[in-house]
Amino acid sequence: MEEEKQEIVDSSNKLQLYLPTRVTKPENWQFIKLVAPKTGTKKKWKTNECMGAYCEKCQVHIVYNPKTGNTKAVQNHMVKFHGKYLIDYKDNKEDGKKKRALIGIEKFARKKQRMEDLLPASQSNQAIADAMLTLWVCKSLRPFAIVEDEGLIDYIHYVVALQRRVKVPSRKSIRKNVMSLSKEVSDRMNKAIEKNIEFYALTSDIWSSRTMQSYMAVTMHAVTKDFDMIDYTLEVMPLTERHTGENIKDCFETIFSSRSLKKEKLVMMLRDNASNGKRACELCDIPSFGCIGHGFHLITGPFLVKKDKDNDESNDGPCDESTDDVADYNSEEIEEITNCFDLSTTKVISELVKIVSSIRKIVKYVKKSTIAKEYFENLQIAQGHKTLQLDLDVRTRWNSTFAMIRKALRLKVEISMFTNHLTTSIGKKEFNRKKLPLITEEEWCLIHGLSIVIEPFHTATVTLSGEKYPTFVFAMPILRVIKKFLMNQDIFTINSNDPDFLLEKDDEIKKFKSAYSEEIFYNDVTKKLKYVQRNLLDQFKERFRGMDIGILWTSVLDPRIRSLKHLTAVERITAKNLFVEEVYELALVKAQEEFPELHTTLEGRNNDNMTKSKLAEIFDSPPKMNNATSSSGVDYRALRCRIEREVDAYMDLTHFVSPSLSPLEWWKRNSPFFPNIYPIARKWLCVPATSTPSERVFSDCGLAGTARRSTLSSDALQHQVTLKRNIDAVGLDVEKIVKLIS
Repeated sequence: MEEEKQEIVDSSNKLQLYLPTRVTKPENWQFIKLVAPKTGTKKKWKTNECMGAYCEKCQVHIVYNPKTGNTKAVQNHMVKFHGKYLIDYKDNKEDGKKKRALIGIEKFARKKQRMEDLLPASQSNQAIADAMLTLWVCKSLRPFAIVEDEGLIDYIHYVVALQRRVKVPSRKSIRKNVMSLSKEVSDRMNKAIEKNIEFYALTSDIWSSRTMQSYMAVTMHAVTKDFDMIDYTLEVMPLTERHTGENIKDCFETIFSSRSLKKEKLVMMLRDNASNGKRACELCDIPSFGCIGHGFHLITGPFLVKKDKDNDESNDGPCDESTDDVADYNSEEIEEITNCFDLSTTKVISELVKIVSSIRKIVKYVKKSTIAKEYFENLQIAQGHKTLQLDLDVRTRWNSTFAMIRKALRLKVEISMFTNHLTTSIGKKEFNRKKLPLITEEEWCLIHGLSIVIEPFHTATVTLSGEKYPTFVFAMPILRVIKKFLMNQDIFTINSNDPDFLLEKDDEIKKFKSAYSEEIFYNDVTKKLKYVQRNLLDQFKERFRGMDIGILWTSVLDPRIRSLKHLTAVERITAKNLFVEEVYELALVKAQEEFPELHTTLEGRNNDNMTKSKLAEIFDSPPKMNNATSSSGVDYRALRCRIEREVDAYMDLTHFVSPSLSPLEWWKRNSPFFPNIYPIARKWLCVPATSTPSERVFSDCGLAGTARRSTLSSDALQHQVTLKRNIDAVGLDVEKIVKLIS
C-alpha cells in the first residue's frame, strides 16, 4: 500500500529518462528507467545523479535513492505489476544465450574477413606465437602439416575475432560431444535413407587394429532422384566372435534391422573373395560380388610375391633392417595358384620373384640407411636429375610392388651405380662391407617387361577404386580390354618388315623395345614374358569366369559405352534382350505399387506351373479377359512395346558423349526422355566395382587408433570414425552442432 502512495502519475511534464549502468538484475529494469535532473544540459547522466525511477509501461514514478542504490522498490513494482514478464525473462534466458551464440556463428564468415582488416602482429609478437606453436608441435609429436588443418585455422580465427577469453573444453566434454553427435548423425542418416534412397549397394571388409581388435566396416552407396551419388558409412562394428560365415551373417542381419534396410532393394554387396564373406551373403540371401581389385591381387600376386621374408641383416648402425613393412602376400590362395603352374612357368616365376626381392632389398637399405640415402641423392644430382625417393612396397597391396618396380626402373642408372660402388674397396670401407644384389641388364629387361604386362591391372585398379563416379557398369569393358591385351602375344615382337616399330602408341613398349631390342638376350626375355602373359590370361579367365552376360549388360547404362562395342555381336543381342527384361520387370513393379490390385495378377503369372498341375481343380478359375491386359487395366503388350521402343531410341542415339562426362551428369540432363530406363540407371549406377570404400574406412581407423591412442575403446573409435565420414553427408554444420550440444 505504501508503494502505491509513493507512485505519482506524471502526465503534465515531459520527463528526460536514461538507462542505469552496471545493473546486476536486468530483469527488474525491463520497463524502468532513471529520471534525469530537471535543470542542466548534460547529455550523459550518471546513475547517482538521478531524481528517481520511472516505469514507462505504467507511466508512474518509483521511489529510488541514488545515494544508497537500493532497488527494493523497483523489484517490488516489477513483481506486483509485471510478474509475467519476469517469468518470461527467466524462461528465455537460456534461449537468449543460444541466440547470441548463433548470432556469433552467423557473423563467423564476416569475422574471418575482419581478420584481414586487423593490424598484423608485431615482429616480436609473431615470433612468440611461432615459438609457442613450434614447441607444441615438437612436444606433442604432431605432424608439421597440422598447421594447415582447416578446422584448427577456423577455430583460431574465430577465437581471435571474438576478442574475448574462450575456455578450451576438457577431453571429457569433447568425448561427450562426439558421442551425442554420433547418435544425431545416425538418426539423420536413417531419415535420409528412408526419404531419398530407393535402391542401394553395400561394401564390406574386416580389419584388425594394432591392439588386435577386429572390426567390420559396411558402407552404403546410392543415387538420388537428381542423380547425385551419396555414400554413408553404416557401421564400424567390433567383431568379438570368430570370422565364420555364420557370425558375419549375424552382423549383416543386425545392420539390416537397425537401419530398416529392405533386402529386396539391395542391388549388390561388394565383398572380398574369401569363403566366409561369400558364405555370409548366401546365408543372408542377398546378391553379392567379389571385389575386382582383390581378384587382380590374386592374379598378379604369384609373379611378385616371395614365400619367405628377406633375410637381410644390416651391419650399418643407422639402418634398421626390420621386415615389418616388407610385402608379404603368402596367402593360401596365391600358394594354391602357384602350385597349378607348369615347370617352365614356375621357373620364370621364381626368376621374377628373385629380381623383385633384389629390388626390395636395395630399396629398403637406401631408405633405412642415412649414409646410403645421402649417397644415392648425390648420385642423382651428379647425373643432373631431380632427387627422387625410392618406393618400398607394403604388405597388403600388390600395386605398391608395381609402384616400387616402376620407380626403380626410373632410377635404374643410379641403382646400378650404387650397387657397383659397394663392390669397390672404397665402397666396402664406406658402407662397412654391405652386400646388396647386383641386377644384370637382362634382369632389368625382364622386370621392365613384367611391369608392362601387369600395368593394365594397375590402371584398372586405380580407375575402379573411385567413389565419386559409377564404376561397376564400367568394370566389364575394362576387363575385356585387359583380356584382349593379354591375348596379344605380339606385344614385344619386332617385325623385321616393319622398321617403324618405334612409332607404336604405347610409350612404355616403345621405350622397352628401343632400350633392349638389339640386345642378345632380347628373344629369351620376350619368350619368358609370353609365358607370363599366357598364365596371367589363364588365371584371369578362371577368376572372372562367373561374370556372365547377366552382369555384362549393365554396361549399357553408361551412355559413353551404350553401343557395347566390347561385346561380341551375339553378346550384344543377348545383352539388349536382358536390358529390356530388366526395364520391363521394374516397370511392372512400379505398376504394382501404383495399382495394388495388380498384385494378384502378377503373382498369378509366376504360378502357371501350379495351375497346370493335378491340383489345378482346387483353384478358382481366372476371369476371362484380353491376354494382353490385366484386371487393373495395365496393357502388358503395350507396356513392353513402349519399353522396347525406348531402349532402341536410347541405344541408337547418334550424338557423341564425351568420355570426360560423368554418366550421372548425363542422366541428370536426359532422364525425362527415358522415363522407363532412368530408374534402372539409378539402380545400377550406385554399385561400386571394388570394396575399396570399406578399406578406406579402415585407413581412417588406423589414423584414429595410433600407438599414442592404443587405449582408445572400440566404442569411441567406432563413433569417431563414423562421425568423421558421415557428418558432411547428413548436412551437420557448426550452427546445427551448437544447437545440439548447448
